Amino acid sequence: MQIVIYARKSTESDDRQVQSLEDQIRALMRIADSERLDIIEIIQESKSAKAPGMRPEFNRMLSMIYAGQVDGILTWAINRLSRNPVDGGQLAYMLQLGKLQMIRTADRTYLPDDNALLLSIENGISTAYLQDLSRNVTRGMKGKIERGWYASKAPLGYLNNPITREIDVDPGRFQIVRGAWQRLIHGHESIRAIHRHLLSTGITVSNRQGREQPPSYVTIYKMFKNPFYKGLILYKGELYPGKHEPMITPGEFTVAQLQIKATSSKRKALSARFPLSGVFTCEDCGCAIVAEMKRKHYKGTGRIAQYTYYHCSGHRGCSKRSLTERYLETQVREMLEAVKIPRFFGEWLKDALFKSLKTKSLDSDLERGIYEQKLESLERKNREITLMKLGREISESEYQELRMGNEQEREICKEQIAVLTETRSRIVHLGDSLIDAGIEAGELPGDGSYLSVAGAVACRVGDHTLSRGMLNLKPDPFYKEIAIFEPPKSASGVPKIGDLVPLNSPWWALVETLLNLLIVSDMQEPAPSMQKRRK
Repeated sequence: MQIVIYARKSTESDDRQVQSLEDQIRALMRIADSERLDIIEIIQESKSAKAPGMRPEFNRMLSMIYAGQVDGILTWAINRLSRNPVDGGQLAYMLQLGKLQMIRTADRTYLPDDNALLLSIENGISTAYLQDLSRNVTRGMKGKIERGWYASKAPLGYLNNPITREIDVDPGRFQIVRGAWQRLIHGHESIRAIHRHLLSTGITVSNRQGREQPPSYVTIYKMFKNPFYKGLILYKGELYPGKHEPMITPGEFTVAQLQIKATSSKRKALSARFPLSGVFTCEDCGCAIVAEMKRKHYKGTGRIAQYTYYHCSGHRGCSKRSLTERYLETQVREMLEAVKIPRFFGEWLKDALFKSLKTKSLDSDLERGIYEQKLESLERKNREITLMKLGREISESEYQELRMGNEQEREICKEQIAVLTETRSRIVHLGDSLIDAGIEAGELPGDGSYLSVAGAVACRVGDHTLSRGMLNLKPDPFYKEIAIFEPPKSASGVPKIGDLVPLNSPWWALVETLLNLLIVSDMQEPAPSMQKRRK
């Protein structure tokens, strides 16, 4: 009988329940030795069993049982296998069908011929325990909050007192954080500027693993929205008075929220006022192209005219040679005119690219197959290492070293397989994005919103940089191939989506050319860059 040992602890943190897995495995190995059980693998993971389908190693074990590779499970207790009715039901059903010949725990054995009621009761007890625990924890947290004490990790500037279970002032950070609040309230600085200032002070926050790291912009933004700093505790949408020392007054907190709102409104107003601001970048330094408005007074007529100019932000010392908004608008119009695609043609083209890609063999398919074979080999090696350990051919330290190296290689293989599996979806997504941008280029509004919409479309159709007072617009080569294709211009013989077009027709020749361009583009750009580009 092929048996696997399954050990689980409920937390992924390395500093909690450290000995739990080792203790379980040690005790289960003694049972295996005494009963001469044939252990083929030790499966362990640090995941909660509260929700079904969330444990990859447990799911792998179920697949092994369905495949006939495993006959029995040796585990410390039923609650190590399941704390929810779905996972527990799967095990009970496999035991009932005979696919699973045995579930052995520290105190009893479950067999296919046993009454299924007993296993169901134990699974129900495990589930009920978790539900009761959740209710008790929630009740305890609310009670603590109603008494005036924060029931979670203390916000930046405060500390959790492990002895009194209350919230104390952090002597090393309290004044620094208070200074940040004063900068927002009285200095009218933006949150981004305050974030940069806090980073310059060397202030840190602890992450989930307990390591200290600089706070992110989002952390500081949330800090300025937290009513805890004015003496209130927010819990499930309700505010409770806290007993901790407030950092600011309620009035100051209100001023801070108005300041944040004003900054956001100002940013939106600027965006509407200068629709092409941030669309282009400087080729020389990489900074964004921003706008400013200048007024000119004509003495002869007394007329005052306003002109909008765009230039490099100059954050890296670049010269600020300006371009007029009228010049930029002309260039953008010409670019969009060159890339526009009729809707009837674009919709057919998206469907044709998808169908053609499904039949095409890609290099990524072969590469994925190589990684899948390597992963299968590593899994066999993992089983061999386990058997060597069980046969006392290697020591515990050698076993851990070999298994760790093997696990690292397995994770690398899994990551590569995931990336290569997404190749086709990335190609389709990129093609759809370019086609949709081309369709939108031909359907721009004629009202005052034209320029802002045109700028958003221009971002998606190619590269565009500003250099030495000139705007360089380079549409994606994808559009060049479409531009020289004649049928869409006259709408002659245009197929509809789903129509059977002869494979030797010029339509499919274009599809093949465009598909090859997309494949080459995907190969040249890593996945994160593709994600950014598609946006």
